[in-house]
Amino acid sequence: MDTTLDGLRGSSGEPSNGSFAKTLRGELVVDLKAAGLYDDASGIVIAGQLTDSMVDAAIGTGTGKLGAHFTVTRDGKSVFDKTVTVDATWDSSFVGAIALPAAINQYTALYKTLAGKLFADADFQKALAK
Repeated sequence: MDTTLDGLRGSSGEPSNGSFAKTLRGELVVDLKAAGLYDDASGIVIAGQLTDSMVDAAIGTGTGKLGAHFTVTRDGKSVFDKTVTVDATWDSSFVGAIALPAAINQYTALYKTLAGKLFADADFQKALAK
């Protein structure tokens, strides 16, 4: 599931950095840095594993879904353990040259949406609180 994306006939659906997990990690790091919460030396460790990764550029309506199981440990003790999932639907053209790029853009946006949902989770916020 981590190196190719099913549902896009005519497209390899491979992530630009070689791994969908790396894409998610990159999104989380960018958002944490932007919020001033990223610290390599912190005793808080956020780990995640993709649980769902799907996009379908079907004629009429495209769909995408992204999910990950996240854990947070503080000084070795588990303080957060939850699966977060997001999905999207959009109008999808019958013309592949239009539908495929739209599906890729919608799928890529799910990473930011997933990170946002994680950061908005009250239990996650509590786990990161000082």
